Amino acid sequence: MTTGKSFGKWSPTISDRVRYGIRARKQRVDVSDGGEREGCIKSRHVQRLPSTHIGAQMDSDVVEYVFGDPQFSEVSEDDLADVGYARCVDHPDIPGHVYYEGYFHGLDTPSPVRSVNPRTKKVMDKPAAPPRLRAFLKAFRALNVDWMDNVANASPQLSKLYRAGFFFSDLAIQIHFGDAVPPERVGWHLDSPNSVIHLALGLHGDRALHTSTLSEREHELGMDCDTVTQSTLTVYEQPHGAAYLSSPYAFQHAVQYPQCCWKDRVVAVQSRLLFSSWGFDTDAQRSNGVSDMNSARAARVQSARNENSIAAEPRGLVFKEFIDECNEDGVAIMERVTSALLSAKLKLPTLEQVKTAQVTLAAASES
Repeated sequence: MTTGKSFGKWSPTISDRVRYGIRARKQRVDVSDGGEREGCIKSRHVQRLPSTHIGAQMDSDVVEYVFGDPQFSEVSEDDLADVGYARCVDHPDIPGHVYYEGYFHGLDTPSPVRSVNPRTKKVMDKPAAPPRLRAFLKAFRALNVDWMDNVANASPQLSKLYRAGFFFSDLAIQIHFGDAVPPERVGWHLDSPNSVIHLALGLHGDRALHTSTLSEREHELGMDCDTVTQSTLTVYEQPHGAAYLSSPYAFQHAVQYPQCCWKDRVVAVQSRLLFSSWGFDTDAQRSNGVSDMNSARAARVQSARNENSIAAEPRGLVFKEFIDECNEDGVAIMERVTSALLSAKLKLPTLEQVKTAQVTLAAASES
């Protein structure tokens, strides 16, 4: 068991794997017709995909600049609720571990954007993320066009979201401190569908990412995560300033946290696909190859207009259309996404590039 900031080494035995209960959970997601449908990829198929992890280290001056934004550096724990964070409990067996999460968007606009909450699947008005973080993501997208084009080509709906600027625009900012979450008590899970493509940024503190997938041989034998062997577990340490590109919708993973106080808190940004119709009008939809809603869909949306659900507005259909597409061809889509990510050359912006992007954002907000 690890406490403090040093994670040390952990080599789990087969009995460890059984005791720590790494199990596949069939994900269920809400859809716009008010029903519920299984996630697009069966757990056994998910587990045979590689656990993509393309890691890099942000420049120290970039991390200092982004985290130095007043919305990060000048906020106390008592202020968190006032700036968009809520207390979450993902480890009820560790009551001394404190976890806050806030939901924001990473688009150019400083105004709130109505979109889907990845945790609750409800529609919400997401405020803009801190300006320096949005500038970092704007610069990041500009630097990584080549491989993002390849990811977008994995499916028509991904292409639509990419052209709208929604890659890495749904942000969950997570804050952890208090008691440690050691390796034997991490929470194994699959992410929501908007983590088909995912960029994680460690702005403060250290943590460790645990991943688990089936080998080709295990898949051929019909094994699942209840019988997976120790050889499929990988631990990636995430020191202060670490970044990684991944697709955690496609494999089991968990995060280990050290014991730390508020001053040494872990602050991590999870950047995912944004499910929103912001920026789309009828002409834009036609130009992007998006079909107009048929009358049945329009009636369904109108009938649910006053409800706080995915069905409430057209942006909910962006989510549903993506899920429908994945339900039809999910494994093939994820195989194409995984292939594109594994060949990606991850480029991180310099401080100069971040500041240039921030000037552009400021000018756009004034116009």
